[in-house]
Parts: sequence; C-alpha cells; structure tokens
Amino acid sequence: MKKLLALLLVTVLLFALSACDNNAGNADKNSVPAPQSTPSVNDAKISRDRAIEIALEKAKLKKADVRELEAELDYEKGILVWEIDFDYQNFDYSYDINADSGVIVFEEIEKDDR
Repeated sequence: MKKLLALLLVTVLLFALSACDNNAGNADKNSVPAPQSTPSVNDAKISRDRAIEIALEKAKLKKADVRELEAELDYEKGILVWEIDFDYQNFDYSYDINADSGVIVFEEIEKDDR
C-alpha cells in the first residue's frame, strides 16, 4: 500500500511539473521578443522627420514655435518607438510614436515648473 501511494504521489508531482513546463513554453511563444540593445534608424519604417511631424500635428504646433526639440529611437515594452520631446511656452511635450505604424502610443504634456 505504501508503495502504491508513493508511486501515485510521484506520478502527480511529475504531471504537475510537466504542466508547469508546458505553460512556460507557451508564455515564451506569446511574449514580446527581446529588443536589440541599440536600435538603428534602418529598423524604423517611420522616419525621424515624419515622427516629429506626427507629434507636432498632435500638439497643433509648428516646428519653428518649439524649443529643445529632441528625437530618439528607443524600445518601450518591446516596441520600437520614436521618443519626441520639445518645449512650447511653459509646457513640456513628450510623445512616443510607434516607429512601424506612426501611431502615438504615449503622450504627456506637463507644465514646466521652472
């Protein structure tokens, strides 16, 4: 009887461990691939200039009106984005624009406390 109980316990444990391993494998298939360490402009379908245009259009501003305009290609949550930052009057604008589709995935406008 003890041998049967031990065999049953080992079988249940092996089954449980194999189920955990299968779920881990499925998680890998559905997860976002690890980004490259340094993105290249060749990786982006949307150009730097187009990303800037998208951000300025959203803010309803012209390039000549803004200060400290910066654009940097980076990964956010596994997505290649253009990070666009600029100042206008007393506000700091920040946009993340999907470098493949041109969709704004993050937008923030903060009052400058300086």
